[in-house]
Amino acid sequence: MLTYKVSGQSHVGCVRRANEDYIGWRVSTDGRRALAVLADGMGGHAGGAEASRIAVEAFIECAIDLMWRNVELSEYLIRERLLDAAEAANEAVCVERRLNEALSGMGTTLVAAFSYDGEACVVHAGDSRCYLVSQSGELRQLTRDDSVVQQMLDDGSITEQDAPHVPYRNMLTKALGCQEDLLFSCINVSLKEGERLLLCSDGLFNMLPHGVIGDLASGVRPQEERVDSLIAATLNKGAEDNVSVLMVEVSGVAIDA
Repeated sequence: MLTYKVSGQSHVGCVRRANEDYIGWRVSTDGRRALAVLADGMGGHAGGAEASRIAVEAFIECAIDLMWRNVELSEYLIRERLLDAAEAANEAVCVERRLNEALSGMGTTLVAAFSYDGEACVVHAGDSRCYLVSQSGELRQLTRDDSVVQQMLDDGSITEQDAPHVPYRNMLTKALGCQEDLLFSCINVSLKEGERLLLCSDGLFNMLPHGVIGDLASGVRPQEERVDSLIAATLNKGAEDNVSVLMVEVSGVAIDA
């Protein structure tokens, strides 16, 4: 029986004065279910930090019953509950944005993964990402960035080499708090022992090449050390943005409840 372990870290980086990222996770007592959520806020120091916190906490509150042992899971139930949780997170940010004039420009990305029975369901909006990491360190990007740059890549207006130099490369086409009826992407993926899910904000993948991320995320070191090394590598590069990492490790070792 597969079990899951989650480790995470969020850092302000080397340039920003405040951390507008927020992370959260839950693992069931028997280790057979795991929920990981990451948000990257925007709209000023206070607004971005508040938006990401509200989104993660609202999402977990709505999806937490998936962690209970007596809930029989199905792909349909999980998909619907995670989408409901994402919509609740969006509504919570929208409400706070309307009620607090000082936060009227806030918004946030969101990426969340629920892992169970050798499967994972990933819900997403914005440009925070979820990767599947193989035992050998190969990265497979599960999410597609909701960004102007990604649209330009898709329609052939720019190449991958052009993307880092586009002036509005951080402009999003989807963000929580900015659209009342926000459509989230939902992806299902099978998991094998030794693989990992890596959720991260753009502060990671904008600073480190995929090969470096894969190398640091894989291997036999304790998971917490791999998370630390990913954060440290961005700091060594100057970490121009906040950087956050959540890692979900898939194990075949049973855990007694």
